[in-house]
Amino acid sequence: MIYSGPSTQLTSRQHKRERWDVFAARMMVLQYLNWSSTPTTIDRDDHPDRVITPSVYLLVIDPIIVNTRLSKVLMDGGSSLKIIYLETLDLLGIKRAQL
Repeated sequence: MIYSGPSTQLTSRQHKRERWDVFAARMMVLQYLNWSSTPTTIDRDDHPDRVITPSVYLLVIDPIIVNTRLSKVLMDGGSSLKIIYLETLDLLGIKRAQL
C-alpha cells in the first residue's frame, strides 16, 4: 500500500486497522436493481445531438460475452492499446494458441 496525503498522519495502530479493512474478506450479498432483468441496448437514438469533445467521455460497461459477464470494461475509441487478462480468456474459453 502507498500512503500519501492525510493517511501519512495516521498512527501505527490506525495504519494496522486500515490494512485490516483493506484486506478483510467478506461474503458479498447480491442485490439486484429492479430493472436489472431488462436487457439494455444502445443505438443512435441514445446519442446526444452534439458532443463538444468526443474523446473526453468514457463508457464503462459490464457486457455479457459468450455467456460470461465481464465487469468494468472500458469502451474508449481513442486508445490503440488493447488489454485483456488471461483469466478473461480462460472464462471465455479462448486458448492461448488462438491469440
